[in-house]
Amino acid sequence: MEREEIIKILKEKKVKITNNRIAVLNCLADETHFHTVSQIVEHLRDINIKSVYNAVKKLTSEGIVDTYSFEGVSKYAINDNYKNEHNVIHVVNEKLDVTHIDVAPRIFKAIEREIKKNGYQTKNINIFVNIKKTTK
Repeated sequence: MEREEIIKILKEKKVKITNNRIAVLNCLADETHFHTVSQIVEHLRDINIKSVYNAVKKLTSEGIVDTYSFEGVSKYAINDNYKNEHNVIHVVNEKLDVTHIDVAPRIFKAIEREIKKNGYQTKNINIFVNIKKTTK
């Protein structure tokens, strides 16, 4: 993800643009992995852990970054659907590598309708499919 694209996302969400937020988003732009705060700090090196936590917390509260729990560990990734243009299913393998599969938007619209029928409004929709190799 280019710096200009990150700045555009922050502007669209009316989030103050800071070097720390740009750096965290740039780190999270790796589309094949989710990252713990420790991994982000290790990757960035010049930003302390509190600053990373603050950036992740703000970006999560704005719906730009999502938190996922894998085996009890919180990991973070850029929300592919931050524009509410739902069309991605995340397929996660045993190594926690992620593949994205595009699906018809009507599937997400149907999910939104069902949620609305139950009196809720969707903030965003993320679907994960955990996979493992089978033995023959």
